[in-house]
Amino acid sequence: MLAEIVAEHYASGSFMVDAVLTVPHANGEALAKVLERLEAVWKSLRSRKIWRNLSDSLGIVGCIRKLEITLTKNGWHPHFHVSFLCDWRAASGIKGSTRQAALEDAHSLVAGSWSDAGKREGIRVCMYAQSAVTIIAAVDAIRAIKYNAKNMGYGESKGESLTPVDLLRIISQIENKEAINAAKHLFAEYCAAIKGKHTLTFLGSARAAKTSLAEVQSAEPPRPDVQE
Repeated sequence: MLAEIVAEHYASGSFMVDAVLTVPHANGEALAKVLERLEAVWKSLRSRKIWRNLSDSLGIVGCIRKLEITLTKNGWHPHFHVSFLCDWRAASGIKGSTRQAALEDAHSLVAGSWSDAGKREGIRVCMYAQSAVTIIAAVDAIRAIKYNAKNMGYGESKGESLTPVDLLRIISQIENKEAINAAKHLFAEYCAAIKGKHTLTFLGSARAAKTSLAEVQSAEPPRPDVQE
């Protein structure tokens, strides 16, 4: 579904800006507390003035946001993978004539807005440490969206971080009782913190495309069972 939405967006001659947005966190800090901080900054980003300025500058027509949570040596690391669906004709803030210059414009706009959103909430967000931004070329669009939605955050661990399912693997596969108890405690904390939260969020044209795809799929007759 995500691939179809993005393919349709690029077919119209538009482009996509990808960002990984996070907030400061500390080792031993409760996941619920860090998540609350992350969501507060996102809500601030979506405030009328900041979002309008960012949308006008990037030409944002839609957005796909995915929540991912990993556990690192520095504690819980919740973050948003955000795909901003943008229209070149409306992107008044992308002024660079080269790819690198355009990328610098995009980073300044997204990271600057994320930092401003943090300031509104009294949260110090570093433009470079808490926001990684890139412009996705058409040839890389589907691969990028698949990476952002990689098993909805339940894939293999990366580097020194663990996913929630990695914790389950420890519980089911490791024979060390201390490690099992620690993993159980952490997984229970994760479950409690994400209860009622949306992993995927769609805005604007992405929401409209999602609704349209769902209507088409629901209208299709069920496929008959294949019998040998």
